[in-house]
Amino acid sequence: MKFIGKAVVVFIIFGAISIIFLTWHSIQHSEDEEDPREKELLQRVLIATESDKSEDSVVTGIISQLTSPSIDIHLIEIDQLNLVNEHDWSAIVILSAPESLTTEKEVPVFIKNTEVKDKILLIRASGSTVAIVDIDEINTTAINENLSATPDEIVSRIKSMFNK
Repeated sequence: MKFIGKAVVVFIIFGAISIIFLTWHSIQHSEDEEDPREKELLQRVLIATESDKSEDSVVTGIISQLTSPSIDIHLIEIDQLNLVNEHDWSAIVILSAPESLTTEKEVPVFIKNTEVKDKILLIRASGSTVAIVDIDEINTTAINENLSATPDEIVSRIKSMFNK
């Protein structure tokens, strides 16, 4: 009987030590959980563009000015706008070329289906035949016109969207 009593005591001690070790191990090796306040501070910017060399320098200028740990920037092609949920983004920037049939079809449909239009900034070269209302828009004679000023104005408008 003494043997069974000692075995039970050893079993209980072993179990307690195992629980303590597993608790310590899970604390030490668990992935750090994200602070909910950090998630709120993160601003997400989506830039939709076409593969156009003249737009590359504008996009590069925007990204270089917005690069920050609190800003998450993603680039997509305009033809992927139909997959975008506007509620996932703080700002959506669309660089549109009027001569593109994709732009002429995709952009108006996306904007029409978007509930929160004050998150959208449309940059397009004048000459587009499609009228779009109720959104922030920058018209230029060409996307690559005055490249040094265009990113500054775009970034300023994007940052103003963060406060909405």
